[in-house]
Parts: sequence; C-alpha cells; structure tokens
Amino acid sequence: MTTALSSAQPHTGVSPVDTPDARLAAYNAATYPSDPAEEEPEPPADFPPVSDPGVD
Repeated sequence: MTTALSSAQPHTGVSPVDTPDARLAAYNAATYPSDPAEEEPEPPADFPPVSDPGVD
C-alpha cells in the first residue's frame, strides 16, 4: 500500500490550483470524451416551438 501511494502521480489534465469542481470536470473530460452520437441534436430553425396547453 505504501509503495502504491508513494508512486502515485497526478492526472496530467488536472491543475492543482483549480477548484475541485473544475478539476473533476477536467478529469471527466479527459477520461470520458463525449460521444457526439449520444448528444441530443438541435431542432431545425423552422421547427415550431413546443407548447403545453396545461402549463401557463
């Protein structure tokens, strides 16, 4: 255990001076790149707006 902890290196894409949220976002972006196929596409410009008649 001591050897594993003493040989640990920081992730190359993460800066220690950033906030914890920024470090997590950088780590996640480097580790899990986004897949464009999973992103929701934008509707066309002439697409009619969605309205819910039950909501004011």
